Amino acid sequence: MATVTVKGIPTSVYRRLKHVALTNRRSVNREIIARLERSLHDRAVSADEVLAAARELRGRMGGLWVTDKDVAEAKAAGRP
Repeated sequence: MATVTVKGIPTSVYRRLKHVALTNRRSVNREIIARLERSLHDRAVSADEVLAAARELRGRMGGLWVTDKDVAEAKAAGRP
């Protein structure tokens, strides 16, 4: 397995990376590897795949719909 050293990472980027790693229960090193693997994956997602995933998610929502009117009413009532 190869070793890579990355120099000059801005402190703010490192802090965010460290926070995300903790959230994902990974080491910083493992988080970097996971993100590199994901970003280098050579698989384009077609519009049909995105639509299929959206339809599947919608089906799991059990008919729960939030309309623009619902959002406007919630805002007017002081709900964020």
